[in-house]
Amino acid sequence: MSTAAKRVASFCASVGLCAGAVAQTVPADAPSAAVAFEGVYKIDLANLVDGGLQHGGSVMGHLDLKLTLDLDKAWGWSGTTVFFNLLHDHGDKFNRDRVGSLTGVSNIEVPVETERLFQAWIQKEWQDGQYSLLVGLYPIDSEFQVLETASLFIHPSHGATGDLSLTRGPSIFNNPAFGVRGKWVSSDQRSYLQAAVLDGIPGDPNQPKGTHIVWGPNDGTMGMVEMGWRPGATPEQSSETKFAVGVWGYSARVDDLRDVDALGMPVQRRSTGAYALAEGKLWRGDAGRSLSGFVRYGATDGDSTPLRAIVNTGLALKAPFGTRPDDVLGLAYSHAIVSDKYRAVQDAAGQPATPFESVWELSYRIQPMQGLAVQPIAQWFANPGANQSVREATVLGVRLEVSF
Repeated sequence: MSTAAKRVASFCASVGLCAGAVAQTVPADAPSAAVAFEGVYKIDLANLVDGGLQHGGSVMGHLDLKLTLDLDKAWGWSGTTVFFNLLHDHGDKFNRDRVGSLTGVSNIEVPVETERLFQAWIQKEWQDGQYSLLVGLYPIDSEFQVLETASLFIHPSHGATGDLSLTRGPSIFNNPAFGVRGKWVSSDQRSYLQAAVLDGIPGDPNQPKGTHIVWGPNDGTMGMVEMGWRPGATPEQSSETKFAVGVWGYSARVDDLRDVDALGMPVQRRSTGAYALAEGKLWRGDAGRSLSGFVRYGATDGDSTPLRAIVNTGLALKAPFGTRPDDVLGLAYSHAIVSDKYRAVQDAAGQPATPFESVWELSYRIQPMQGLAVQPIAQWFANPGANQSVREATVLGVRLEVSF
């Protein structure tokens, strides 16, 4: 057995022991729904066939295990939920070694292979879920900036926006931070307001593997606020249409990309940004067919990160051939605008930068049976890495996904 296989087996065994230990604390007469376990394993096979840095293929894997304990059903703790999410990520560094994109290629590629406790939090709800407070290890992109329609696509910028991802340390996949999230939802479920405050630098930068909760003296905090509206939602059913706006920022200052003070030291800036998004059903046909769309715009100050703004948009057609109701065909586009200061720095270093990086993604998710999905993917990158010396890149691949 290979080293990677042994690590995955050990990881699964550890999770199984944890799940068993939690389950044993639940009273024998508690409903079975008090404990819920789910898992998924994804594997991406990607091949750079043209342009980029170096032609060739890569393999990346992602194991995702989730355990939910409903303390209301288990022990009568009204509106209280505990959640654990463990990840094992492994494989090649496809974007780093072959494409060189600023915003990435696959949303399961990670800087280092590791097992990690990605989420570990407890949440308390009041007034039938109108108010909630969550505390623990919490990835901010699990509830903020979320576009359900965009979840079809593997390009990372359709999750957390690319401008946010390139800041000093947001709590997103696959490195979470400890923090607090509060949320209010209107009684008719149509409006919501949520806010979160987390450690400004997730984990321990000196120990990139494993799970670490370290509050460094220069970490500061990262905060985000989002307000949204779901027209057509009811207390019994959520709406497929959503509009939302949000702002985020860091308390600790970081070096400006270009500006220096009278002593020649980098000027200290606070990273801030804002975003707006919309998604919904655009058309409904017969045989389960429907067309959904999304658009999102994010912008930063442009002082401390390579990107000044980014636009994501796309369409997803469900049941394109009618006879397969779970299949989805999608086309998405991401356009990342490079900050003027980043371009100036790159030009001064003799590596002229382009004004933008963009990528198209064509994807078709096929579900031949319950628990299995096969997803052929094609991506076309213009100006990968915003580097004038790197040619436009074409990536072909497939994602295999097994749910259990």
